[in-house]
Amino acid sequence: MKLDDFIKQQVEQHEEVYDPKAWESLSSRLDASAAAGTASSAVKWWIAAAVAVVAIAGGVIYFNSDDAAQQPVVASEKTKENPETTEQPKTDVNNNTQEKEAVHQINSETIQNKIVTELKTEKQPASQLAELQAVPDSQKEEVQGVKNTVNPDKGTTSAISKISLNWNKVICKTERKSLLNNNDAAVFIVGENTSYQLGAYKELNASDLASGFYKVKSADGKLLQSLEVVDAPKLNFIADEVVYEKGLPFIPVKLTNGDLSAYKWELNGQTLGTKKEILVPAFSRGDVKVNFSGMENGCELKDAYTVQVREDYNLLAVTAFNVDSRDERNKTFLPYALYERDVLFEMQIIDPRTGDVIFMTNTASNPWNGIDKRTGELVAPNTRYVWTVRLSEKANFETKAVYQGAVVRVTY
Repeated sequence: MKLDDFIKQQVEQHEEVYDPKAWESLSSRLDASAAAGTASSAVKWWIAAAVAVVAIAGGVIYFNSDDAAQQPVVASEKTKENPETTEQPKTDVNNNTQEKEAVHQINSETIQNKIVTELKTEKQPASQLAELQAVPDSQKEEVQGVKNTVNPDKGTTSAISKISLNWNKVICKTERKSLLNNNDAAVFIVGENTSYQLGAYKELNASDLASGFYKVKSADGKLLQSLEVVDAPKLNFIADEVVYEKGLPFIPVKLTNGDLSAYKWELNGQTLGTKKEILVPAFSRGDVKVNFSGMENGCELKDAYTVQVREDYNLLAVTAFNVDSRDERNKTFLPYALYERDVLFEMQIIDPRTGDVIFMTNTASNPWNGIDKRTGELVAPNTRYVWTVRLSEKANFETKAVYQGAVVRVTY
């Protein structure tokens, strides 16, 4: 129900209580005055009574009008504080009229106070007042157990006397590093655009934070430490063709990113090198996976790179030689790696048709010149012979110590 209609209804239903004693008192005073005074005084008393009646009627009409219903309702504290005014002596008609008007005003104010009280109770129950509190926008986002909260710079709830952290100042997102709040109070990770709360004895993965700068604070706004979360750059590698270092096969691999503060290459748990470019051992055909780690601005970078080896290593042995060649290197046979490698070995030349050993050496200065020790003559041209080499020890990452192949003496 609207306030205007409610007030109008209460006024229309209100009736003044008829008091016969009041009218008898008024009549006796009028009769006594008429007997003692003149006709003019009687007229005065009748005029006063008429004015009182008109005033009462005007009050009723006023409260029935729409304009009166729309006026603000204000309770009279003065009337509440002095209710005894309704019991003042009635000495004349004017006093009696004023008394009725005061009674009417008190009743009206009582009704109005009741209306105001009922409307307030109806519109705003006390149990709902808490729901009118505004919720900050910063309490709307969550990051795997980390909830946004009010920035400690703008308001805090309590002070923390002792709190400590041992986080790195720079954290790479690829590290998947855990940030542990090993304290009995929450800490606030305050970024440029948002803030996060990490509860007591809670942890989060740093990779779940957006990249940027953060200030880690206690609930009382005390700065605990600074924190930078960075996106790790993508590492790029390139590999070249196989090369030989002292008779050993390698594939060069290089990091093409800018200079880092540290490098580390590993193969099968063993360190290959600590520079920007390394040589990956290439003894066996297939894929060789190397692991890389480096440091940039305090951030550890990790990645792996796979090198493809196209052929097996066989001591760089040729498949033919010509004793009449002008190139001294082609007049005799010895796997070329044995000239370069610092290793003890034994080589045998075998006739596959009989299984006989027709030549044997253990020094690089004595290669096979094509002579069959059984006859003391050159072996037949274009005839296949088998060679074997046994090493005294293997090189690092070398897969075997015994090698073999076939060789033919040619005459062109």
